[in-house]
Amino acid sequence: MQRAYDVLGRTLELARADITRLAVDAIVSSENSDLVMDRPDGPSVSAAIRRLEGEDLARDLARLGPVEPGRAVVTPARRLPCRWVIHAATVVRTEAGHESSLEVLREAVRSAMRLAAGLGLRSLAFPAFGVRAAAVPREAASQAMVEEIVAGLRERTPLRRVVVALLDPESFLAFFEAAAARAAAASEPLRLRVQRRPGALAWTFDDPSPLAHAAARPLTADDEAEVRALVHGLRGAGARRLVDARAALEALGARLGRLVPGEVLARAAREAPRPLVLALDEDLAGLPFELARDGEGALGERTSVSRRLIVERTGAAPEAPAPRPGRLEGLLLPGGADLPHAAREAGRLLDLLWRRAGDRLGLRLLAGPRATRRAVLEALPRAGLVHWCGHTRAGPDGGRWALPSGEVVTADDLLAARLGARLVVTSSCGHGDDLPLARALLLGGARNVVAALWEVEDAAAERFALHLYEALALGRTLGEALVEARAAFAPDDPLHAAAFVHYGDPRERLVEPVGLV
Repeated sequence: MQRAYDVLGRTLELARADITRLAVDAIVSSENSDLVMDRPDGPSVSAAIRRLEGEDLARDLARLGPVEPGRAVVTPARRLPCRWVIHAATVVRTEAGHESSLEVLREAVRSAMRLAAGLGLRSLAFPAFGVRAAAVPREAASQAMVEEIVAGLRERTPLRRVVVALLDPESFLAFFEAAAARAAAASEPLRLRVQRRPGALAWTFDDPSPLAHAAARPLTADDEAEVRALVHGLRGAGARRLVDARAALEALGARLGRLVPGEVLARAAREAPRPLVLALDEDLAGLPFELARDGEGALGERTSVSRRLIVERTGAAPEAPAPRPGRLEGLLLPGGADLPHAAREAGRLLDLLWRRAGDRLGLRLLAGPRATRRAVLEALPRAGLVHWCGHTRAGPDGGRWALPSGEVVTADDLLAARLGARLVVTSSCGHGDDLPLARALLLGGARNVVAALWEVEDAAAERFALHLYEALALGRTLGEALVEARAAFAPDDPLHAAAFVHYGDPRERLVEPVGLV
């Protein structure tokens, strides 16, 4: 019997299993605070470990005690399948028996996970704390443990998999019920709607409460003109040569921070790395709120920030094909002969995705003379992944993809294309014309779009794409992959780290993980 839950791309696993037989980096043992292990003939995890590891481990551990209740220490494993044994002091031995509390159990989980993270471990297994010797109620102990494990997996940690190993069905069911609720809540993004009001911006969290409370910040015409001038200064490489890009980014972030209410920034920081989704109209979508800073950092540095684009419906959008189960079909569209870097980017992506995703992802390269407008529009509806790396030309209706054939694909073409793509990445220069293209792609049926807010250098665009697809091919969510791709630039190149924005659902996965990563 086994259950697994996704927690921001990491796995919380519940299993009816013998913890001493699990193939993990470390297992946790529940110990007395004096660190004297249970007798080898006892029924506890401590006794089972002592039987397998021998008296040397028991003597080594006893020398480390006593410790404060809730603390954890580590010893190397010699005969177990794991590499380490983490000993967490969950109970205190008294004359009347054994005593513990929920706070001690919580601290023991936190200590064990911090110790595992400090060792750089990828997988860890816990037993059920407190339900035998200390007689803590199963439901309360399971709720406390699951809450702390989920909280630990939401932090920056090398841990990718945490197993709770249970021997009896009652404990399994208690953990199952607690884990289902907690894991689902941790992966559900915070949703924040931003609306214009006379002289102000109103910010409202989409909470399940019957009352929605909005926080507002003043927005004058001068405020908006200043922000848009700072964004404009970052749009083109020529304009950026006249300014210090790093200083301009910091000034823009500070200015945007004054448009976001303090309670909004505080909640986003408090719940990070829970993903954040901003609902923005087409006018506000051109502002990089991901850069909004408080006293400690930018909004996008703490968590993944995605966008929902609020548009006025001018007619029925074409019906998109239903997503196909199984293998995902990908379409790579590099630019023409005047863009040798685009051909190199497409070639490196082909190699990366073939090696990482294997037969989970089928790829088609449409390049050179074959990349006519007709061929591209015929291929788009069948593609679950679309990557465009080429020129985006200005046009009367917004941006246009300039094809190697000399033809263009317009926003109207994309709007009518009946897209079935789960992700479209436009790895091209964002002169402000990418927003109409993103709008057309979303209305045309794409579920997620990644585009640039300003012009990016060829090498930086390739670097971003390689890191993004590396993470996606390993089974990361879009939110996780975007965080990893942006982190590849920071802090040495914050300009390109901040250039790409995401429209869609940060929980989307292109392929399912294979094994542990």
